[in-house]
Amino acid sequence: MKTELLQRQLVRTSGKAGRREMTDAIKESSVLSGKWYVYSNFTKLLYKTALGYDVSKLREARGVDKKATPLNFLNKNELDALNKRQNQITTLIDLGMDYQTIKDVLSNQGVIYQTTLKIPEKARN
Repeated sequence: MKTELLQRQLVRTSGKAGRREMTDAIKESSVLSGKWYVYSNFTKLLYKTALGYDVSKLREARGVDKKATPLNFLNKNELDALNKRQNQITTLIDLGMDYQTIKDVLSNQGVIYQTTLKIPEKARN
């Protein structure tokens, strides 16, 4: 348990650096700059293409608050998948691709790590 936690913390720390690289790439991109919404679009794309689910589905399945930071409840394999996909997105941005092109490329590659979600059934009235 302690080893898993330490590994998670190491992966999370490297993910923070990767996140900074991705946001810097967006900021420096002549294709993407000036569009305030691209940061959230790339974050949504990151989760969807790395894990197969958007953040709201992950929160619901894990039973956490709607405002909880997803990185706090993902396991090491899920964090590794996010970091790998984040690095790929950064590279594609650096190559001068726009959002739609990157989305198309990543959609054709498939999901890196398919996590299993058990969404609780809602109470029926």
